[in-house]
Parts: sequence; C-alpha cells; structure tokens
Amino acid sequence: MAAGEDKEHVPLPPLVYLAGILLGLGIDYLIPVRVFPGALQQPVGALLMALGVGLALVSVVTLYRAGTSPLHERPTTTIVPGGVFTWSRNPIYVGMTLICVGLAVFLRQGLGRGRNRSGGVGDPLHCHRARRGVP
Repeated sequence: MAAGEDKEHVPLPPLVYLAGILLGLGIDYLIPVRVFPGALQQPVGALLMALGVGLALVSVVTLYRAGTSPLHERPTTTIVPGGVFTWSRNPIYVGMTLICVGLAVFLRQGLGRGRNRSGGVGDPLHCHRARRGVP
C-alpha cells in the first residue's frame, strides 16, 4: 500500500454481529417462531452463550500466547496451527456466532414474555398473535 492511501474500510466484526442481533430481535417481534419447548429455551440459550464466550476467550488467549494480536486491523505476526485453531480457522467468529444463536434462543423465552395477572402473555402484540394462532 502506498503512503497516503486509506486502508479498505472493514466494519468491526462485533458491530456486524450486533446488527444481526438487532435485526433478529426486530424480526422476532413481528414474526415470532418457537424452536425449543419453553422449559428448555433458557438453559439451552445460556449454554450456547457460555460455550461461545469460552471459545472466543480461549482463542484470544491462544493468539496472545503465540505472540500475535487478535485484532483484525493489526497485521498477523504468527500463524497459530494449534489449540482451537486446529478445529476452526476463525474460532473467534464461531464463538461470536454461538453467542448470537444462544442469545436468540434465550431471549425467545425471556424478556417481556412472562404471564401477566390476567393470564395473558405480557407483550404488546399478544392479542394480534393470538388471533393468528401464534403462541
């Protein structure tokens, strides 16, 4: 790259995942879908998020121990062939994807979906969803 040229603009990967989470929440608000039975959603979601965080942390530690940075804007100084990198070329992205999937599963049962005093579901679209036959 010649002096004075700008690097190609690449959005920060966590921002791409955040955009996906926000888009998913919006779509779920409009078109709700159940994947797991209610009792399993939160434990399965929490497990997936924990696995994702653990995988991402182990990946970052492995990169630092090898003497290279996990930040995408810094140059790669060492190729890391061992550890979690034997399973995946990009285990940090796999970890962030597990966190997103776990959050989606967890929240489908969580925030604002409990029963209120009248026995109805505590979200504003309950009447509309009930008319369409959506739980």
